[in-house]
Amino acid sequence: MTSPTSITLPQALLPAESGVDENDPSFFRSDGTILDLSQNRMMEPLPLSYVTAQEMRCLLHWLSSWTPAQRERFLQDLVDKAVPWKLFPLLESLSGLRVESGKPPTIYECQMRLWNQWFRSWSEAERNEFVRQMEEEMPDLAGRFYREVAATARRD
Repeated sequence: MTSPTSITLPQALLPAESGVDENDPSFFRSDGTILDLSQNRMMEPLPLSYVTAQEMRCLLHWLSSWTPAQRERFLQDLVDKAVPWKLFPLLESLSGLRVESGKPPTIYECQMRLWNQWFRSWSEAERNEFVRQMEEEMPDLAGRFYREVAATARRD
């Protein structure tokens, strides 16, 4: 089982021939390798459990109804998950923590909490499948995700 925060960049997001091959290049990997994003994208859907498929469907639905600012926050969170060894995003997220007494969380905040729980429970292959589905449903957002992650590799 991979650590939920161990994610890196792909050489190429190649289509899966028949299910998932653990040796195929993957977007969410635990080996710490920096890979090239300019190649192909994943094309074949991954067979998912019913629960995971529902979580992804739900998240994509939420994404379509969020405001641009909320989508931006989600995108930054996804990039931070894809590049976990970066210290600056960690410090930024810690600075965003605050305790507010008496004020219930917004629906968006609850959705982001669920997103974080779901993401931690997904396998590496399921995380990649989510990115593939996001690419189909929201190509502009997925394109920004790929560019943001590629930009982090150039900042080292």
